[in-house]
Amino acid sequence: MRIDKMISDLGVASRRSAAASAARGGVLLNGVRVRVLSRHIDPTVDRVTYLGEELVYHRFVYYMLNKPAGYVSATEDRRYP
Repeated sequence: MRIDKMISDLGVASRRSAAASAARGGVLLNGVRVRVLSRHIDPTVDRVTYLGEELVYHRFVYYMLNKPAGYVSATEDRRYP
C-alpha cells in the first residue's frame, strides 16, 4: 500500500494535503522523514507518523448497533418505526 493511500483511507488528510505535509517534512516512516508518499509500505509492519501523530491502519472498522424491540432496520417501512 502506498503511504498517501493509507493516510487518505484513514481519513486523516487527502492525498494532496498529505503530499504537501510530506514536502514540509511532516511525515515519518519508521522514524525517518519521507518526502515522496508514493513509496509502498506494509501497514502492519511499518510505522507511519503524520504531523506528530502515529497512524494505526485498520482495513475494516466494525460498528455494533443495538436495535430496540419493535423497530425495523429498513430505509422505509409503513408499519413499524
